[in-house]
Amino acid sequence: MQEIEVKDSNTMEWEKRVNGHNGKDNYRKRLINDPETGMSFQKRKYPKGFMVDTHRHNAGQGIYVLKGKFVSDGKVYEPGTFVWYPEGSVAAHGATEDEDVEVLIISNKKCDIFYL
Repeated sequence: MQEIEVKDSNTMEWEKRVNGHNGKDNYRKRLINDPETGMSFQKRKYPKGFMVDTHRHNAGQGIYVLKGKFVSDGKVYEPGTFVWYPEGSVAAHGATEDEDVEVLIISNKKCDIFYL
């Protein structure tokens, strides 16, 4: 029987990541990455003005807004909003120009990114 995993994301350090497409910094905290299915949960922080350019994923991906305002394809979403991107859907998303945004990202399987 496997034991439960508990992680306090408030005490975890942010891992700096450089976006491979635009060269800009963003941050993550890995919460779970299932080695069998590739399913993952991670907390992400996009600094104000940061955008992930137009792309698609081979996996379904959900984004739950925790703090700040999340921009996706010209629409702005506030904390408490959940956005689901089905496998293969095209999107561009990130933070507004005036504040950082923190989100929870859920992928239903190993997730690769393809910029368009």
